[in-house]
Amino acid sequence: MKKKSAVRSVLQLIYSVIADFIILIGVIIVLLFCFGIRMNSVKTGSMEPTIHTGSLCLVNKNTDYSEIKEGDIITFLIDEKMNVTHRVKEISDKGFITKGDANNTEDAVIVTEKEYVGKVILSISMIGYIFLFIHTKYGLVITIAVFVIFIILGFLIRDDEENEDKD
Repeated sequence: MKKKSAVRSVLQLIYSVIADFIILIGVIIVLLFCFGIRMNSVKTGSMEPTIHTGSLCLVNKNTDYSEIKEGDIITFLIDEKMNVTHRVKEISDKGFITKGDANNTEDAVIVTEKEYVGKVILSISMIGYIFLFIHTKYGLVITIAVFVIFIILGFLIRDDEENEDKD
């Protein structure tokens, strides 16, 4: 009985740590969202070596268009569903002329206030791959399945403890 109880205690501890971590990440994401910070996963190497493919960029939507300076890294829309994160090379009367650090030429489109999303305030290497995966059909299904299994395990651990207490 003691060995079973020790294993259960370890499982409960692991479960609690993982659950607390998930809750903490959720709270951080909600707080960032409330303060106008958006997350953007980098899909290409156009900003290498400054921002690596698979990085997660935190983009401050509260940074006003007029506050952007040459050298700032911004995120902008090139169509309704596609964000681009590049450096402002020049500011003209028409808008921002941007270029990826790894690209040989400037972007063909001038970024106006309409396309501007925000200023990149932080990039975290590799974390963007997780978000890119979750946004796929299979990634969403696997994520939901893992959460369901995690919740069921929590109930099983609790039920085992209650049954042991009755014995």
